[in-house]
Amino acid sequence: MGNKPSIPLAEEEIVELQNETGFSRSQLKSMYSRFLHLCGDGKDEVIRRSDLLRLSDLKSNPLGSRVVDAFFKDACSDDETMDFIQFVKAAAIFRPQSKHTTESALNSTENKLKFVFEIYDLDGNAAISHEEMLSLLKMMVGPEVNDETLSQIAERAVREGDLDEDGYISFSDFKKALMRTEAENKVSIRFLD
Repeated sequence: MGNKPSIPLAEEEIVELQNETGFSRSQLKSMYSRFLHLCGDGKDEVIRRSDLLRLSDLKSNPLGSRVVDAFFKDACSDDETMDFIQFVKAAAIFRPQSKHTTESALNSTENKLKFVFEIYDLDGNAAISHEEMLSLLKMMVGPEVNDETLSQIAERAVREGDLDEDGYISFSDFKKALMRTEAENKVSIRFLD
């Protein structure tokens, strides 16, 4: 196995990144190697949306572009490119929690749920409507199910998720509904050293 490239950050930046994300130095080195692999042309050491969309797991996922949109929205101010520090902070949301995970941690249950909510909130207005749910269902099942059936499913999903009965699923509704599930296990990736 070859050596992992050195992370081009000052020591204090590495320590700060470790403290903020919970990743070990070894994990950061592995992530930097992966980051370099993902960089399209490698010249400017940034990842573009298109670089992530080429990943087979995202390419084959009907919601892959939504995942990338949410990943970039949380990490980047310009929504077009991501440097290594932004990449690590965005990836930290997927880090499994420990007994020491705080509510303000990047990988808190709240932040994991916000990330998933952003995938569903297509127009970014902090609410999931019947139309958005229908669009998502169409993305997921394609032409396999007719529009009328999908519309009924979307209507029921919004009605059941709309706990305050205001006609859409707010983040508060979404959070209350999903807190009963094991969201932590569904929005976590094990990062190896």
